[in-house]
Amino acid sequence: MIVAVCAPRELAIDPTLVRTRPAHVGVDLSGSYAFGAAVADFWRERGEKENARIAHEVDADRFFKLMFDLLRD
Repeated sequence: MIVAVCAPRELAIDPTLVRTRPAHVGVDLSGSYAFGAAVADFWRERGEKENARIAHEVDADRFFKLMFDLLRD
């Protein structure tokens, strides 16, 4: 699994930059999957309430243009 962190400032300015989907995200502290790693349950197999929105698609051209414009200012 690859986990990417979105830049909240850019998303607050234009939430259409990414498409997200809900999931429950937890940290594996038992070593069942990958000790210390964030684990997302998209299918609610564990029965936990969704506590995050995970970006799964991004308009990279628009995202980087906005990010560089913000850094330049």
